[in-house]
Amino acid sequence: MRRRAFIAGIAAAACAPAMAAPARVTRIVLADAFLLLDNYLALKPAERDRFHLAYRAVRNGKPAPDVQARIVHRDRTSTPLVVDGDGWVTELPTLEQLKAREAFEVDGPPFDMAVELRAALAPAARLPVGELTATLAQVNAAFLTFAEGDSSQVGRLTSVYFPDARGARAILGNGAERPLPIFDFKLTGPTPYYDARAQPPATAVAFDKPPSRIVVAGRPRS
Repeated sequence: MRRRAFIAGIAAAACAPAMAAPARVTRIVLADAFLLLDNYLALKPAERDRFHLAYRAVRNGKPAPDVQARIVHRDRTSTPLVVDGDGWVTELPTLEQLKAREAFEVDGPPFDMAVELRAALAPAARLPVGELTATLAQVNAAFLTFAEGDSSQVGRLTSVYFPDARGARAILGNGAERPLPIFDFKLTGPTPYYDARAQPPATAVAFDKPPSRIVVAGRPRS
């Protein structure tokens, strides 16, 4: 049930909580710490080549690079969880580890594990809307697979977010420009985003500054 609720809820935010870790030492199943990673890795490469999952340790709405956690393997050895200075997990578990139901052990202050759906597109000063639309289509198809074909369990993702781009503009077919809306997220700050349902349709998106990454999600909640 928790996984289905997560699948349904992730469409509402660009960065969704995947796990809440308590302060005391505890163990949970590895796949519960990295929700959806096993589903994602089980897809055929051609079904996931336009996006990937990124996981971030956060605490009180801020990156938590000081987390203390480890993957405990079936042979009782362990591998420390490594995160960078912004809290991003730098090496994710493999599908074999997730299937083997290896454990995730946490101690120290509590934290959340957040997940981003990142487009495989390289950040640039200008991006074609056709590539953004194709990425959205693949992500939505993957989420329908995650939900075992039950469309009632997953909201359709329609937006692409551009953290650190400052400002952005939709370039219309006639060459006119339209400013993209901006939403102020707790973790990423003011973030411009493209809504695939916006009319009239655009052909490209241009940025004041290339974004640090390209994130797929549903429309923000006001």
